[in-house]
Formats: sequence, C-alpha cells, structure tokens
Amino acid sequence: MVVLGISLIVIAAVVIGVVAGIDRPGDSNSDKMTQTESLDSVCGQTDYKQTCTASLQPAGMKAAVISYFRVAVNATLTAMAHAMKMVKADADAVSLDHESEKMALEDCIELIGLCMEELQSVITIFINSTTSTSFHYDSGDIRSSLSAVLSYQIACIEGLKESRSTSDNVDQILQKPTELTSNALAIIYEYSENDDAAADPQAAAAAMPPPPPPATSNDPIGPVGRQLLESGGGQMKPDAVVAKDKSGQYASIAAALNAYPNGHKGRYLIYVKSGVYEENVIIAKNTTQIFMYGDGLDKTIISGRDHFRGHGTTTYRRATLSVIGDGFICKDIGIKVPEKSRGKSMAAAVKMQSDRAAFFNCRINGSATSNIYALANRQLLVGCEIYGVTNIIRGDGAVVIQRSKIILTPPSSSSENNNNYNIIIALQGRSDRWESSGFVIQACTIRRDESYIYSPRSGVVVGKGGAYLGMAVANYSRTIVMESSLGDLIHPDGWYWDNNKKYAIENVTFAEYENMGPGSAATNSNINRSIHVISNSSDAMRYTAGRFIQAQNWFNGTLVPPFKPGLVFHNKR
Repeated sequence: MVVLGISLIVIAAVVIGVVAGIDRPGDSNSDKMTQTESLDSVCGQTDYKQTCTASLQPAGMKAAVISYFRVAVNATLTAMAHAMKMVKADADAVSLDHESEKMALEDCIELIGLCMEELQSVITIFINSTTSTSFHYDSGDIRSSLSAVLSYQIACIEGLKESRSTSDNVDQILQKPTELTSNALAIIYEYSENDDAAADPQAAAAAMPPPPPPATSNDPIGPVGRQLLESGGGQMKPDAVVAKDKSGQYASIAAALNAYPNGHKGRYLIYVKSGVYEENVIIAKNTTQIFMYGDGLDKTIISGRDHFRGHGTTTYRRATLSVIGDGFICKDIGIKVPEKSRGKSMAAAVKMQSDRAAFFNCRINGSATSNIYALANRQLLVGCEIYGVTNIIRGDGAVVIQRSKIILTPPSSSSENNNNYNIIIALQGRSDRWESSGFVIQACTIRRDESYIYSPRSGVVVGKGGAYLGMAVANYSRTIVMESSLGDLIHPDGWYWDNNKKYAIENVTFAEYENMGPGSAATNSNINRSIHVISNSSDAMRYTAGRFIQAQNWFNGTLVPPFKPGLVFHNKR
C-alpha cells in the first residue's frame, strides 16, 4: 500500500482571483468566479441541492462564487477525513479469515487517502494562484483533481463488490463525500471561463497560453526531460541505471525507485537497459516526475510477476506497472502481463493514476480481459503499440491515445475461447456529468492481429465485424474516436449497448470524427451508425490533446514529436 501523509488545511481566509474553465463552449465572462451570487443560485447549478445548501451556508446567503467554491472544497475534505476514520474502523473489524474483503478495505483506505491528496492539491492551487492569469491555466488541474476524487470513491466501492463483501456500509459512508465532490465540480464547471475563443484549428497554436519560465520545481517535464525526449534518451546522464547483467547501479527497477531521494525536485531519470524484468513496478505517490526510458519496446521489457498464485489479490493491485506519482514519463519500454496471468481476469499491464503522465513508443500487452486501467487523472499515449483481446482501455481517467496501433489479438487459451464476452476496445467509466474524464483515440490504427483468423471451435473467420469501439459502463461514459483508421474488425454498429444496463443513451457521449477504413461509417456506405458524428473541426478540437487534457502545458510549449496538441490531419486529406 502507498503510505500517505494527510493533514487538513483551512482555506477560508485565502484570497483568490479568477478561476477559469476548460471545455465550456460559449462563455465569455472572465469574472464569473468573483461575481456575487445568492446561495440558492449557486446550489441551483448542482445535482445535490440539499447537500449543497447545508455545506455552503457558512459562506452566507450571498457571497462571491469563489468563496462558495472554497467552502465546498473544504467541506469535501472534512467529509473525506471522516470517511477515512470510518473505513479504517471497518477494516479493523474484519477478521483475517475474510482475506479478500480485508484487502479491498485496505485498498479503500489507500484510495480515500488519494482523494484527500487530490483535494489538498486543489487547495494548493488556491494558495499559489494569486493572479487571474495563473488561475486561468490551473482550472484544468482543479477539474482533473476533483474528477479523480469521484473516480477513487467508485473504485473503492467496486473493489468491495469484487470481494463479495456483504456490507454496504462503505457505500453509505461515501455517499456524502460523493455528493460534495459532485457539487464542487458543478460549481467550477458552471462558473468557469472557457478556452474556446479561438476554435479554428489553424489558430490553435496561437490560442495556446504562452510558455512559462522553463525551469521550476512544478515543471511536469522540465528542460532535461524535453531534451531527453527529443534526443531519444541517449545523451543525458541518468540519475539511476538499471541492468539485468549488473552493469548498472541497480539490478531491478524497484531498487532504483527505492533510491529516489526524499524531497527531490525536478525530473528524475531512470535508464533501464535491455532485458526482461520480472517485477511489478509501482511509481508511488511521493515519487514524482520520474522519466523512465529503455533501449526499445522490444528490448527493455517489464513482464511482471504472476498475481494469481493462491488467492491472488484485488483488481486494484493487479498491474505490471502501477503509476501513481504525478508527471511520470515512460519511453521505449515494453510492458506486459506475465504469461501465467494472461488468461486470468482483470490483470492490467498498466494502471494509470498519475496526473500528466505520458507514454512514448511503448508496447503494452495485457491479459484476456484487461490491458490499460486508466483509473483517474490525465494521461497521453503517443506512438505506442497496444495489444489485447478485449477491454483494451477501461477506467475513469482523461486519456488521449494518439498515433498509436491498437491491435486485437485472439484468445491465447481454450478457457479464454469459451468465455462469452463481446470484444470491446474502450470502457470509459465517467459517472458524473461534471467530470472532465473521457477517452480519446486519435489518429490511431485499429486492426486485428494477423493470427486472428480462425475460430478453433467453428473454423470460421473471426475478428471481422465483431469488435466494438466502446461500451457504456457508467451513466456518462465518454469515448471519442477520430482521425483514425478502423479495420474490418469493427462491427457495423460501432458501439455496443448492454441491454441489462439502464444507462441513458442521451447522457452517454460516443462520437466519431473523420475516421477512415472499412470499419468507418465515413468511408463505408453500408454502415449507418446511430451515434453522434462530429461534423466540424471546431467541435473536434475540444477533444484534442491540447484542449481535452491540456497536454501543451505539460511540455511548456515545446512540441515533442510526434505529439500534436490539435488535430493531426487537418487539411491534409
């Protein structure tokens, strides 16, 4: 488990300027957060009005919106601290005979701790943002953190269901924190300025904020990281070298991470030499700004250890690479689930919770029913090869996969072949309409592996017209596929609807823009999908890496080839 230090910070006296939003089209008033509103007016924007009124009354019947928002965040943090005490008590009461339930409750304790860390990061933004300009560019961070708080609470509850816990006590404990988080998200969403003033893709670069000073302790990439990305990783001296043949400082990645200096500021470079590393790697919360690079996606490979010996462990812990510390970068490395875990359920190759994390030129190969677990926060994957049977990416993060190959592979064992499941690429779990999460697949190739030809049972061609781009797994699931080449494996319907789930179609966002290939509705006249087709580039720009996850701010204005903050093929075809 990740050990988290939690302290409550009172923020009522902090004087704040302007908060600005990210993806609200049409707003133009940059002073919305400083204007005076009534309590009823502010709470009227939320989904849990009674909870809102009770929690914001300390700010008065009329106040500046920013004052209400400060109180909302503080109330959420206080409620989360109370939930932590209650869940710890539940965990202490569970006997060791109920191993799976006890592990699930321990996961909940960690996840609630992460919720508190995210809320404190919002408070830190308040403290550090003393001008309207700086607050404008931090609003994406605020929404990402609050969205992560909701994601973590849901992950806790899902873990308890997986453990077959008979108690619904944690659901009740987290009900109030969930409502308070949703309300805080609603306020920042409704009263935020948008960045849509220059929606024309040709003006996208000019519309981006100017680069800040190049070297600060909060720089998520830093000048060393930028040089390393551009040079391919071989010209900068790493802080740690890992080698299986003991030619480096460390023989394992875990040992290099354990040597991470306490209080380290700036980028920390870990070079992992060629070899297969049979270990489960955890980038802990306090291990930030790690840049881990290898000798190539087919040369440096993290293969993980088998999670399923004996009773195994929880889904939350089943990942070869688990990334929690913010600002993580991985380049030129292969990551896969160990062979013994391939046919087992929900063993992910990568679990992503790190905010502003990026993967460049990596190969990711998961289990039969899980590959990338994008649990929370913002991530960017560029130039990667992603292999999997189904459920290629799942979770409630805000993720852009760009210029990558998504390759569906056949089941690797007879037990998998007998599984009755649909082939789904994206299962996005956005549960609240105010969240900033969603999956974007941009300028990618989606195809079946060459070995995916015949069914061992029937002898007929499989993988042709049998895969779906996405499926709703929460009330406000959001997946966008754009500028991508879709192979003949894509079902004519494109998107899968589970009749056993009562998710309202009008609340779910499934959208396509400028796709091509035999599986695309745009290029195949025999396909007529009943989904939202984005018809203009201005709308599509909302889902680009620069707008959707604010990735241009991660790199301080430096364009890292082949990363694109806007549309990839605009006016090129």
